[in-house]
Amino acid sequence: MANKNFPKRRNKKRQYKEHNHQKAVFDLAKVYENQYPELKLMTGSLAGVNLGPVVGKRAKDAGHKAGFPDIHLPTAHGRWFSLYVELKTTEGRASPAQLKIATMLREEGHLVLFIVGSQAAWDTIIKYIKMPKLQITKGEKPDAEKEKARLPNDRREKSLQIPGRTPEDSPSPGV
Repeated sequence: MANKNFPKRRNKKRQYKEHNHQKAVFDLAKVYENQYPELKLMTGSLAGVNLGPVVGKRAKDAGHKAGFPDIHLPTAHGRWFSLYVELKTTEGRASPAQLKIATMLREEGHLVLFIVGSQAAWDTIIKYIKMPKLQITKGEKPDAEKEKARLPNDRREKSLQIPGRTPEDSPSPGV
């Protein structure tokens, strides 16, 4: 009889299956990043990694959110601003949180795909990169010098202010 105080143990092979698919995609990205430099911008989530309660809370406090896709390639191609890939195993199903986030990202102009397996994900990423770059046609392109003038000269000049805290309590932006 299982003890109610402890969560049910998962089969380790099953638990890390999605993680292994994601790792395979990033291993390929390392090999091909000279041919496709945009791959250097690709980031991933902590898919299938059991963080434990303390580290999990710290990750959540730092902005990690449930439902975000596993892989993000922040380059604009075709008619999309970026590509998000949610990796699935053959047994995997999208959660309600994943479906909601995917809908919101699509409404903002991002391509979000749910893909089974690392090979299909890799093929999709390469097809996306080979699409023509997105051309902005409405409005002017931002003037880099004007935008730079709006920013402080050095990000260490002013400390980051958090509402309700004194400057001494607020973290500095760092180096």
